[in-house]
Amino acid sequence: MENEYQRTIAGPIECAGVGLHKGGECRLRIEPAPADTGFVFRYKNKKIRAVTASVKSTTRNTELASGKVSIYTVEHTLSALYGMGIDNATIVMDSQEPPSLDGSGAQIARSVLALGHEILDKPRRFIEPTSEILVGINGVYVTCLPADSFKATYILDYDHPMVGRQIFHFDGTPEAYLSQVAPARTFGFIEEVEALRKAGLAAGGSIENAVVIYEDKLSSQLRFPDEFARHKMLDLIGDMSLIGCARIRGHIVAVRSGHSLNVELAGKIADAAVRDSRGRTR
Repeated sequence: MENEYQRTIAGPIECAGVGLHKGGECRLRIEPAPADTGFVFRYKNKKIRAVTASVKSTTRNTELASGKVSIYTVEHTLSALYGMGIDNATIVMDSQEPPSLDGSGAQIARSVLALGHEILDKPRRFIEPTSEILVGINGVYVTCLPADSFKATYILDYDHPMVGRQIFHFDGTPEAYLSQVAPARTFGFIEEVEALRKAGLAAGGSIENAVVIYEDKLSSQLRFPDEFARHKMLDLIGDMSLIGCARIRGHIVAVRSGHSLNVELAGKIADAAVRDSRGRTR
């Protein structure tokens, strides 16, 4: 079955725009890559592997680094590739942060669909946890439960009249990712914007690439009633791709989790796969 073999994109994807947090202009080119490459970013002639060992920070975005070179907000690009069933790609950037585009993963996901994929000559590696793997505490956690395919559930719960409690379930297929997850935009609360900018973040944020939440209104009409939970799912999928060149067979359940817990779980899933002496990881 072709689903058992690794995939890359059938041709290059190019886009450009302003980064969400650092605010710099970036031209991005996603190129096909050989089997067993996984996802690799290339910036300033430096290769940065998209794996948990490369994570430098998870403050409001997932930052990867190699030596003194850092790249920021990689989760949306990784999410679009992983969610669309791609296993290997080289992501070339001329700035530190991928373009935010409209704050979602839709443009890259649609480009993957339009180009198609190439089936490579190496089998996919599947990570199949045999027991629950849990990180988090006090009602904020993310866990991976044994399952026969990849699926995920995100539970969002904000004590805010414009958000409230939202639950979104993703069945793990590229078709569902494209239509149900990829269009969901990043969001933030208006009272956080000034603090973020003082911290050197959200410099490129605007109503063109984010939904701003006010006390009694939103900066734009939502694409889904539960768009915030769907964007959290988009982030979760991007962070889960940091397990390396592998696909998860498990049910990820996240309750109010963010990048820090997501990345911690991805690391524990990868570690559990290495320790599994029963040959269930292949």
